[in-house]
Amino acid sequence: MPTLITSPEAEQDLLDIWLYIAEDSPVNADRFLDRLEGRVLKFAEFT
Repeated sequence: MPTLITSPEAEQDLLDIWLYIAEDSPVNADRFLDRLEGRVLKFAEFT
């Protein structure tokens, strides 16, 4: 399984996205990032 490596800037962007979504729903914010990570890792398998 591929390893996901993110830059500090990307980590901050992901945190900002999480915080924005979490204003309405922390559960949805968690789900969004989980799904995003899953899709990125799936994409990495093909590269």
